[in-house]
Amino acid sequence: MLQERHGRPNAEASHSLGKYDVAEAAAYSQDPAASQTLKRWEQLAPYAAEFVGTALLTFTYVCMGLDQNVTWGKTAVGLAVVVLMYTFGHVSGGHFNPSVSLALWLSGRVRTGVLCGVISAQVLGATSAVWLRFCFRDTPPNFVPQSGSLPWAASLIEIFFTMMLCFVYLSVAVSRRNNPATDPSSVVGLAIGCCVMAGGYSSQAISDSMLNPAIAVGMQLLQVTRGADMVGWGFGFLFCEVVGTALAVTFYRLVYAEDSEHMDWLDGETPKALKISQKLSAEFLGTFFVVFTKGLCHLGGSPAEAWAVAAAYGAMVYSVRHISGAHLNPAVTLAVKASGRGLIDLKDTISYWAAQFLGGCFAAAMFTLMHDIETFGVEREAGAPFYKIGLVEVSFTFALCYIMLATNTVKPVDTVSRQNDAAGIAMGGCILVGDSGVGHISGGIMNPAMAFAITASHAFTGGQLRSVLVYCGFEAVGALLAAAVFFVTHIHVYTGRTPTLGLKIKA
Repeated sequence: MLQERHGRPNAEASHSLGKYDVAEAAAYSQDPAASQTLKRWEQLAPYAAEFVGTALLTFTYVCMGLDQNVTWGKTAVGLAVVVLMYTFGHVSGGHFNPSVSLALWLSGRVRTGVLCGVISAQVLGATSAVWLRFCFRDTPPNFVPQSGSLPWAASLIEIFFTMMLCFVYLSVAVSRRNNPATDPSSVVGLAIGCCVMAGGYSSQAISDSMLNPAIAVGMQLLQVTRGADMVGWGFGFLFCEVVGTALAVTFYRLVYAEDSEHMDWLDGETPKALKISQKLSAEFLGTFFVVFTKGLCHLGGSPAEAWAVAAAYGAMVYSVRHISGAHLNPAVTLAVKASGRGLIDLKDTISYWAAQFLGGCFAAAMFTLMHDIETFGVEREAGAPFYKIGLVEVSFTFALCYIMLATNTVKPVDTVSRQNDAAGIAMGGCILVGDSGVGHISGGIMNPAMAFAITASHAFTGGQLRSVLVYCGFEAVGALLAAAVFFVTHIHVYTGRTPTLGLKIKA
């Protein structure tokens, strides 16, 4: 792999043996001349993987952009990232993006010479894919800010979502807390793909987010030679993506402080105790991206609002679950506190709430400014009685909090990994079901920080604040119900004994 995990080279990188079996390969490698040839190919393999992976990703991106597939285009690009990460990740680390490579270099994981080589491979791969797409469709891609949108808003899209993507990569793929020596994370591709989906759907009304300097440069070079309208925007996006990368590394060093201070952890060493500043930074950042995605998708009229918010939630859960528990929601924090297991004390509970509300309010300020002071309220169904809104908010907040307690606070049993990799999928899935199912009634909020941020921003343009208390009250009821039901169904967590009824399926 191109990066050095935890400050030392990864000696376990595996390579395909092609048509040779193990015995033939061993005999072949004993020949000095053949051994030198194999070493050269091994050195070339990561760069070749980055070239091919970036080319395939760019080709998918450009095809979806030219065909204007509003509903499924960003999902296709996100799934391409997932597939490519799991295909090439063990060879090169699966960067496919100069921003990711730069983030690794800034955090001390990649040498300068390697950085230059891998970025060259990525830019060459992206440029080749752009030209290939142009060859069989004589319409150059023209990714500029949408008509009527604010140009600087497109820049902020690139900054914030490149920051999200790089932070998630560093957190999930590199950090020692997410990658113990004997139990590395297996959700890197899924988390990065979710970032791409969230950023893509959030930006549809403003610009077609690139989040990738290699794609920006490749498309800019094509535009320069074809004389199209995008001249300048490719390099402008590149600058914004570099800024987003720098912000990602800054927050990574704040949230994962011990990785920066003590990169050469020994295998089996117990991680240092977390500081409250690390936990609050994680909650602020995670809540910000969830609310930011929600607001941009709604104001932009995205057909995949629920899908994008679920993707953002899942990505941030996988990023900060080993730091703060990835609550990202005051109702979830209340449920964890009410579950009575000593996972969080009252002082930290209040601090979490403050960080979550601040993150939500900052997100609301950003998406309001980016849409030229346009806001929206939490209620969707005109004239819907509060009992109807309350019923759906209590129900789905209960579901979200219960799922979080049952997955993110309980270690899995009967599995090789001690990391509960189902947590992000389960919680994101709950967001998707709730927002899709009852979003037309209550907005599918399920989060007091989101309700407060959206309502507060709406109040600046004549909206009413009274609904926020109703939403927060209903969501608090859902959280307390979740804690009570969790106690009943997971009593073994409190007693330390496994369930004895015998209903568990055995192999």
